Amino acid sequence: MLQLTYKQGGIEFCWNNENLDHIRKNYSLNDWGNLVIEIEIFKIQHLERVSGNDSVKANISSYESLKKRIEDKIKILCDESLKARREWMECRTKGRHDMKELEAINRELYSLREKLTEKHKKKDEAYQRILKLKKLHHEEILPYDQHCSLINKVHQLAKEKDIAALDKMSRSEVETFMLKWNNNKAFREDYEKKVLQSLERRELSGDGRRRPDKSCSIML
Repeated sequence: MLQLTYKQGGIEFCWNNENLDHIRKNYSLNDWGNLVIEIEIFKIQHLERVSGNDSVKANISSYESLKKRIEDKIKILCDESLKARREWMECRTKGRHDMKELEAINRELYSLREKLTEKHKKKDEAYQRILKLKKLHHEEILPYDQHCSLINKVHQLAKEKDIAALDKMSRSEVETFMLKWNNNKAFREDYEKKVLQSLERRELSGDGRRRPDKSCSIML
């Protein structure tokens, strides 16, 4: 802190950059006022002590001048400290504002991330449904394609009048059908279902005959 010493013949103030730095770093705004009060008290004490010493009285004017310079220095330090505090408060306010903006951005990013995750989930579900529908379509159309291929082959053999090949193909198809019918319950149920649907579309009963309620009416 500021060093005030009394020497024979006057008062000596030890005022240097080190003292200034010390004051700047360690004194709060309230301490500046206290420092001025300490200087005043120091002045009064030493004025009382040297009131009878003419050589010291001659240095009073220089003391007053030095005191004025000290007070000016303190005022400058106070102003600098106030400016620094205002800047710090502005930075703190801006920092809080930026933090709120960052939190808002993070919330928005989190919301967008959830929406994106949900969209990816729906996209995956839709893709799986498409794959399932393609599989069902393939399973449905495969027998039809096989049937069309068989019919085309039969027409070709009939056109060529290849009776032996037609008989062989007929026996092979019957054997294949009976093998599936006797050993595959799912095949039997699926076949019966398709036959009934076909009969229903043609307005026929289960044995293939026309249903009585769908018989043609005779116009008189």
